[in-house]
Amino acid sequence: MCFKKIFQFYFVHLCVISVNILIRLGGPPIQSTIL
Repeated sequence: MCFKKIFQFYFVHLCVISVNILIRLGGPPIQSTIL
């Protein structure tokens, strides 16, 4: 259970970082590049 919580938190952190990078670039969010 502890490992699952850590993994979930890490995944959310990665999503936030990717969104911040997209905002800094100022371009439209392209899903193909994220996936």
